[in-house]
Amino acid sequence: MKWGQTLPIAIGCVVVTCAWAHGTPHPPHLNCEMTRIPLACHSGTLNFPAREAVFSRSHPALSPSIIRSGLADANPFNHLVAGTRDVAYESPFAGTVTRPHGKASCSNQSLKPCRIQNVWTRPDPVDNPPFLVHSPKQARHLVEWTVALTPLFALGASYVIDHRLALDNTGIWARSNSLDLEHAVMAVEGVGALWLGGHSRIGRTFWQAVDSSVFTAITTQALKYVISRERPIQSPNPHDFFQGRCCESFPSGEVALQASFVTPFIAEYYQRDPWIWALEALPLYDAEARMKEQGHWQTDVISGFAIGTAWGIYAHEEKQPFILSVLPGGFMIGLHESF
Repeated sequence: MKWGQTLPIAIGCVVVTCAWAHGTPHPPHLNCEMTRIPLACHSGTLNFPAREAVFSRSHPALSPSIIRSGLADANPFNHLVAGTRDVAYESPFAGTVTRPHGKASCSNQSLKPCRIQNVWTRPDPVDNPPFLVHSPKQARHLVEWTVALTPLFALGASYVIDHRLALDNTGIWARSNSLDLEHAVMAVEGVGALWLGGHSRIGRTFWQAVDSSVFTAITTQALKYVISRERPIQSPNPHDFFQGRCCESFPSGEVALQASFVTPFIAEYYQRDPWIWALEALPLYDAEARMKEQGHWQTDVISGFAIGTAWGIYAHEEKQPFILSVLPGGFMIGLHESF
C-alpha cells in the first residue's frame, strides 16, 4: 500500500479513537421536548442503579415525595419517577439523574416518557475549559487580528526567513500525497459531521470543524486574490507581491485547511486526552510538503497555519455550529439515528 493511500485510514483511526475514548453507548441522552409533566405521586419505591443520564432541559414540575430504597444521598436529581423496563421519564430537575432498571410503584402516576437516544458520546462536561481565549468575542478578535497581521508579517519576514527549498516531489513529499491528505480530511470531516449529527460532543466538534474549514477557505482565497504573491516555483524572489491573477502563493490554503480541521478537536479534548495534540502533525506535514514542492514560501505556510488555527478556535467557542444551525433538523440528529 502506498503512503498516500494510508492517509484516509490514518486520519480515520485518529478521529475514531478520539470518538471511542468518549464514545461508548453509556449513558444514553434523553431528548425530551415536553414542557410540563403532570405529576401526582405521593408514595412509592424506586430501585436505582449506578448508571446516569443527562437532561438537556429544565422543566417545571411538581416535586414528588418518593420513598427511595437503596439510596442514601439527598441529591435532588435522584427524584425521578419511572416506569418499567428501560423507559426513562423526565425529572423535575435539570442535570444528572438516575436511569432505573426495575419497576417503580406509585399510587397515581401521570407521566410522559422521554425519547432515549443512544448517542455515541459521554455527557458534556459541566464547564469545558477555555482554549487560549475565554469568550466568543475574544475568539472573533483573534480572527480579525490574525487576518489583518499575517499579510504584514509576510511582507516583513520575507526578507528574513523566506527562501526557496530544493525541489523534492518524491516519496512522502510527492504532490499526489499532499492532495490525498487534503481530500481525506475533507471526506472525514464531512462524513463524520453528517453521520454523528450535532447532539453528541464528538458530533458537535465535527460540525465546528466544518464551520472552521469553510470560513478558513473563504478567508484564504480572498487573501490570495488581494496579496497575489508568486510561488517559489514561479520566481526565486520571495518579495514578489501584488503580481495579479497569476499568483496565489499567500497564504497556504492547504495548511490552513489542516489547521482548521484539527484545532476544534484539540480545543475540545486536549485536557482529558493530551495525545490529541498529535493531530498537529497534519498541518506540519503539509507545510513541509508544500515548501518542498515549491508551492509556498515559509511565511505562506506559517500564515496559513495561523489563520486556520484562529478560525478553529472561533468555531470551537461558538457552541452552536453556524452551518448546522441553518440546516434542517435532521442534520442535528445525524444519519446514524436513521439506521
